[in-house]
Amino acid sequence: MNCNELTTFLQKVLDKRGLIEVPQDDQFREIQDIIEEVELVWEKVQSFNLFLRIELSRKLGLSYVGDFYDGWAVAVKDGLNVYVDKEGEFLRGENGEVLEFAFGYADRFSEGIAVAIKDKKIVFIRQDGSFLPGEHYYNMDIPWYWRFNAGVARACPTESEFPKYIDKEGVFIDELNAKVDWADRYSRDGYAILKVDMGNEDPIWSLMDTKGNNLIAEDGSEYFVYIVNFSEGYAWVEVELSTGEKEWRIIDTDGKYQRNSLGIIARVFQGDRVHPRPFQYGWGRVEDNITKRSQFFSPQGDVLVDEYRNSLFEGAQDFFDGYAVVKVDGQYQLLGMDGRYLRNEGGDIISFLNIMAFQKGTDVGFEDGLIHIHMRKKDPKDECWEYMDQRGRIIKFGS
Repeated sequence: MNCNELTTFLQKVLDKRGLIEVPQDDQFREIQDIIEEVELVWEKVQSFNLFLRIELSRKLGLSYVGDFYDGWAVAVKDGLNVYVDKEGEFLRGENGEVLEFAFGYADRFSEGIAVAIKDKKIVFIRQDGSFLPGEHYYNMDIPWYWRFNAGVARACPTESEFPKYIDKEGVFIDELNAKVDWADRYSRDGYAILKVDMGNEDPIWSLMDTKGNNLIAEDGSEYFVYIVNFSEGYAWVEVELSTGEKEWRIIDTDGKYQRNSLGIIARVFQGDRVHPRPFQYGWGRVEDNITKRSQFFSPQGDVLVDEYRNSLFEGAQDFFDGYAVVKVDGQYQLLGMDGRYLRNEGGDIISFLNIMAFQKGTDVGFEDGLIHIHMRKKDPKDECWEYMDQRGRIIKFGS
C-alpha cells in the first residue's frame, strides 16, 4: 500500500466513523496528524528509493530500474528485463544464471511471485529464483495480466485452452474452474467477474469470491448487466431499471450500494453510453463512448473538479501514483487527486507532447514514481523522451 492508498483508506475509516463532519474532534485531528506524518515519511522513502534506483543503474549499467516489490525491482540491462535487489544482486535461477527476459515481458513481484513470459509459456518466479512447477501457457502476451491477486492467478492449461485459475503451487483449482469457461482476473479485494450465459439473450454477470460464492447486493441482486471489478474496495455494477433504462452504481465488498451525503444511492446514468474504469487513488474514471470525454467520480458519486472548475476531460487516463494524464489544448498535463495540475519548481504547469507506458498493455501514467514523457521544448529539434518524477524533475538513469 502506498501513501495515497493509505490516505484514502484512513479517510474511509474516518467517514465510516462519522468523524469527517466534526473536524474539531480531538480524535479527528489526531488521525489527520497521522495522515500528514505518513505522507512526509512516504515522501522520504520514495526519495530514498529513487536515489537508490539511480545509483544501482549507474553501478550496474542499467538503463532503467523500477521500484521494489517484495524486495525486487524490474530493471533493463542490455535491452533485456532482469530482476535486481537493493544490494545490487541479480535474481538468479537454480543453476546460478541471471534470469533474463525479453523487454516488456517481465512483471513485478506480487504476493511473493513474479510473472514473466518466455519460450511461449508463462513462468511464475519465486523470490529465490525457482519457478512454480507445471506447464502454463498464455493467450495474451501481457505479463501483468497473469499476476497473482488474493492468492489466485490464471494460466492456460494448453496453448489452445482458455485461462483457468491456479494457486501458489502452480496447481489448477478445480472447484473454481468448474464454475467458469473463461477465468477472469481476481482483484486484490478477492473477487473475479463471472459470466453467465443466457442462451440467445445477452449474458449477465456476477462477482465471485475465492471460494466460489457470489456477492449479494443489499437489494438481493446477484447478477448484473455488466461489471467493472473491485479496486480499492469498490466495484461498478450496471443495473437495469423497471423502465428498461440502465445505470451504473458503486458497490462495496459487503454488497452495499454507495450513497452521497444526502443518503441517495450514487448513480451514473446512460448506462449503455458510458464506460466506468476501476477506482484508482479514490477516483473512478467514466468515459463517454461517443464524445470520448471523461469524468472522475468518488465512490460516493462526487465529481472531481480541477482548479479551473472543469470536470470534463479530454484524452484522460486513470490515476497512477496520484496523478492522471489529461489533454488540455492539445498538450498533455498531469491532474492531481485534489484537482490541481503538476507544476515545475517555477510554478508553471508541466505540459508534454506524448506519453509512453512502462509496461506492455498498461494505460499510460506514473509508475514507480516516474513517468516517461515526450517533453515540449522551445526548439523542436531538442524535443526528446525523458523520465520525470512527481516534482517535475527530470531523472537520468545509467552512466
